[in-house]
Amino acid sequence: MIRCFEAVRGDDTDHLVPECTGIADDVIHAYSIANMLLFHRHFGLYIRQEAYDLLENRCNALKEEVEDFERRHEVVNVREDVQKTIEVLTEKLSKIKDIVITEDISLYQLCQMNYSKGLYNR
Repeated sequence: MIRCFEAVRGDDTDHLVPECTGIADDVIHAYSIANMLLFHRHFGLYIRQEAYDLLENRCNALKEEVEDFERRHEVVNVREDVQKTIEVLTEKLSKIKDIVITEDISLYQLCQMNYSKGLYNR
């Protein structure tokens, strides 16, 4: 099961980068990507630098569209939404901290490891 988890998690870019098909989708995806970056950064979860850079570049490329969308639709309380997201994710992550994979490694710790530090490479 752990090998399968590491294999799936191993290709960050395939499951983290959404397909964009239009301006509305671009804005939704920019928010989604920004949340994923925040999630990885805030909780110290591992992501390859190449994947992180790709996501950050994609988010930056959509910045003008997002700002234009927010102006036109008078989007407010973005900071409040970010805080709510962090609270929800903190609650969800607390559950995986209790899932023990080996005697000294939780599922949360596994998510923080780079691929060369995985359970079978220790």
